[in-house]
Amino acid sequence: MRRPYTKPNSHSQKEASRVVATTSEVCNRARITRDQWIRILFEAGCIWAERNIMQPEKCLSMLTDPTQGYWAWFIQVFTKDDAELIVNGYGLSAGRYQQLKDELIEDLGKKTEQ
Repeated sequence: MRRPYTKPNSHSQKEASRVVATTSEVCNRARITRDQWIRILFEAGCIWAERNIMQPEKCLSMLTDPTQGYWAWFIQVFTKDDAELIVNGYGLSAGRYQQLKDELIEDLGKKTEQ
């Protein structure tokens, strides 16, 4: 199977590099592993979907069908929040990072309700 070619300076490549760099930096600052970061991301994404998509079948489909784009959107939101945490110089620990991500989910829920 051929791997798709991505131009070195394309938007997709730049965005992927940004996500990798941001993830590495936030894991380093919060003293968490990449696996822990992935777990936090996954749990936060599932919680947001379950709270905001009231139809269980639609929620399950959104969480499991990559063509719907939910996880691409959520990863983008999550990593942009990570970048803001880094820029704003938050003192992070594993517990504080989890708390800030819980707050992100609450804030996203409020934006959805408006």
